[in-house]
Amino acid sequence: MELGYKPDFICYYFVWVIQMKIWQVRSRAVQFCFQGLGIFNGLFVN
Repeated sequence: MELGYKPDFICYYFVWVIQMKIWQVRSRAVQFCFQGLGIFNGLFVN
């Protein structure tokens, strides 16, 4: 039972790690996008 259970746990762990990495990259891209929009707004306002 333990042998059948461990590979699943490892699989779930890898999926979770990959999802966390994707989420970090996505949030960083969103921050970068908002910074770019802020710069555009600053240029148009000033």
